[in-house]
Amino acid sequence: MIKAISTIIVGGRTFAPGQTVAGLSTIDRAWMKRAGYIAETADKKKNSGADAVDTGVKDGNGSGL
Repeated sequence: MIKAISTIIVGGRTFAPGQTVAGLSTIDRAWMKRAGYIAETADKKKNSGADAVDTGVKDGNGSGL
């Protein structure tokens, strides 16, 4: 996830500090990061906590779950 550190304009859209920035090209992402305009942060998606468990049961096509 990319967060704005300062106000930036991308493709006619304005992103304020702290907002998630979308629509950056790879080149724009590189120079804006070096200049200190943006920062990459870890996604804060929550894990459901459920891990896949191999029960040994096969599905209809003969493969495991």
